[in-house]
Amino acid sequence: MTTLPQSMGSGYRGQTEPFAAVVAVAALAVGLSLYAVASEDVVSEFGSDELGEEAVLETVWQSLSEGGVIQADEQPPSETLAGIPLAHSACISLFIVTDDGSESIIEQVHLSEDGEATPAIDHSGCSQSDSSVLATEQRTLEHNEASRNVPVRLSPDETRPGGLHIEVQP
Repeated sequence: MTTLPQSMGSGYRGQTEPFAAVVAVAALAVGLSLYAVASEDVVSEFGSDELGEEAVLETVWQSLSEGGVIQADEQPPSETLAGIPLAHSACISLFIVTDDGSESIIEQVHLSEDGEATPAIDHSGCSQSDSSVLATEQRTLEHNEASRNVPVRLSPDETRPGGLHIEVQP
């Protein structure tokens, strides 16, 4: 029969090796972090009563982009967006940067909450701005507007820098 040294005695029972305790705490921290990241999308979608312009912009971006590029050569953005329900109706402008550095609007469309897409010119709530107004570097966005820089594919061998701008209708 083996006897424990006097210094270890009965106080040794229930103790854990320090390395095993550190590994257990690290595993718990990693698990909580993964849970927080995985549930962030759900919480951000349902955690707010008002989705706002950033959420509408993200919905439009996700609907238009494929692999991080808006495929304007495949079909017009209005056809791609038709049928996409939004939390708020919005005026959507897609533009590209031309060779001389100016901006050229590809399409402006009004998308209603039920997903009906109509030309923005037919909707009185959409501002009929020229392309220079859309540049986020040249102006301050209002509280109901959001913009983001996006790549736009015009043909299989031509992709240009561009922008996606939305104005959320109250």
